[in-house]
Amino acid sequence: MNISQLSTKLTIITFLIILAPALMTSIYAVQMSKETLQELALTTQTAHAKVLKQYIESFLEEVAGDMLLVSESMPLKLFLQSQQVESEPDELEQLRHNFAKELLRLAQIRKTYYQIRYLDKTGQEIVKISSEDLTHYSLVWQTSQIQSDYPYFTQTAKLSGQTLFISPILFSPANSTGSEKAHQPMLYYAMNVGENSQPEGMVVFDVAISGFLKLLGEARLVDQEGYFLHHPEESKLRGKDLETSYHFSGEYPYLAKQILGESGVYKTQELILSHQKIKLPDLNVWTLMIQNDTQEISENVTRFYVILMVILVSAVLISLVFAVIVKRP
Repeated sequence: MNISQLSTKLTIITFLIILAPALMTSIYAVQMSKETLQELALTTQTAHAKVLKQYIESFLEEVAGDMLLVSESMPLKLFLQSQQVESEPDELEQLRHNFAKELLRLAQIRKTYYQIRYLDKTGQEIVKISSEDLTHYSLVWQTSQIQSDYPYFTQTAKLSGQTLFISPILFSPANSTGSEKAHQPMLYYAMNVGENSQPEGMVVFDVAISGFLKLLGEARLVDQEGYFLHHPEESKLRGKDLETSYHFSGEYPYLAKQILGESGVYKTQELILSHQKIKLPDLNVWTLMIQNDTQEISENVTRFYVILMVILVSAVLISLVFAVIVKRP
């Protein structure tokens, strides 16, 4: 065997010795990459879920704070006192006007409420602030609407003291053509108000929530009964409201008891899921969920593996060709 043949064999053996560990290392790296990507996805989506949870809870608490502020406001107290002592009509109207102006200022600052209303004990609208687009607000002085048959009135009327009522998410009706308010998701906040713990009337907020629902993106939001308040597929929303009966248990048949009203993570071979409990000011809870399919992560790792193998094989072939060229006389 001449020196040239020996040199060629040594070159080939050297590359094989380098290639074998490189391949083994690549396979191990791919496996570790899959696990690492899954953990990274879980950590990222859990952090995202916590941010959304804090935002939603802050929003709901802010509305509750506004309700408490209005219920304790001096213009409202003076108006209620004037009704008890049977003040002159002009004085009573002026106090009603002062209270209405305070509600109007609140609505214009927040731009969150479609309506703010004060109802008397019979459900008659006494003061009403209204908007169709959350931008332009108006005082509605002459109103004959009676709300005594509405659930937010009947259920709030049964509550004691300043106990807050929050409705399920409802959708506003189509009141007029082109109205931005039509079919928008809303919450109704309501609270009894009165002097000396005796309810004299009720304050009601019609709260627009489309803003924070849009921020949820692909996340899922479920109410305390297991119905989807937000879902990437619109057909799965409003299961109770539209009587489609689509429920959380239909999408996650084995996870309802583990996830609803709880915070944590859940992993299977098919998905990784982060869920967060959202506390409402009225002590009810929602559940926010963000999930990633493990198949998508596996596909990303597979693409990475293919690219890595192509690079390694190409590098070896180029090196072999280069070595043969160099050894030629």
